[in-house]
Amino acid sequence: MNRARWGLVRLLGVIALLGALVGGCESPPELDYGPTAFQFDVLKEGARPAEQVLRVSNVGGGTLDWAMSSDVPWVLLSRSVGSSVGEVDEVAVSVDTRGMSAGDYSGVISIETPGLDQTSRQIPVSLKITTVWHEESLRVNCTLGSWCEKSLTFRIEEGQEVYLWWHAYGDMTDVAVFLERPDGGCEAGYAGTTTGPIDKYTPSERCHFFHYPSSFYHLDLGHNGTLHFYCSSTYDERSGRRLYPPGEYRLKFDVVAEYPYYVSGNEGDPTETLIKVEYRIE
Repeated sequence: MNRARWGLVRLLGVIALLGALVGGCESPPELDYGPTAFQFDVLKEGARPAEQVLRVSNVGGGTLDWAMSSDVPWVLLSRSVGSSVGEVDEVAVSVDTRGMSAGDYSGVISIETPGLDQTSRQIPVSLKITTVWHEESLRVNCTLGSWCEKSLTFRIEEGQEVYLWWHAYGDMTDVAVFLERPDGGCEAGYAGTTTGPIDKYTPSERCHFFHYPSSFYHLDLGHNGTLHFYCSSTYDERSGRRLYPPGEYRLKFDVVAEYPYYVSGNEGDPTETLIKVEYRIE
């Protein structure tokens, strides 16, 4: 074998040896992912929130096998397994809040790499469900010598809480507030003339606050009232005294313009009272 051919053989041998050495030193698979946390803000009465993207890739050598799961049913993943040799795998993350009440929730997405290590990567998922305030304007036209009423109805389910705020202003100074329950019973309340909130309840057989004149309480227009209660089909431990079963409720306002709550001699004069109500159920 001449010198030139022998040199070529030696060169090819060196190249083969280097290739074997490089192949034997290939780096192992390595997981990379992002983002490291998710936050979803949902309006209970609104549309389903847009999905977000979780990206998984292999920044090492070879092939990376991965698997992911969630520990809560309201977190949805578009795929749960995959493999990467360097490309980025995208997983759509979304939430399904149907049947869930307003509040703050948390969950975890776990990523595992079978065959590589037993470490589970944890990605926290935060969910906040809020509800809107509903607004109602009740205009009460009445005449002196009579009393008039306006009401609104709403439905609450087991475990829901209701927040109500109202404000009355106009010609009349006497407004009574009633909460009629699904069973037909009622609770009558008044707003104190110094503090404003509804803080006393006087149940009455006929669900009329002015059924007994001695129990009349005065509400100055310009004051507002607030009411908050929790719905339960069993005894309500929060209040310790009242029971609010699931069902349809009626919030009624009576504007009183009958004797003796006005100056005698003005019978028939028109009056107008505007009652603004805001409420939310969650």
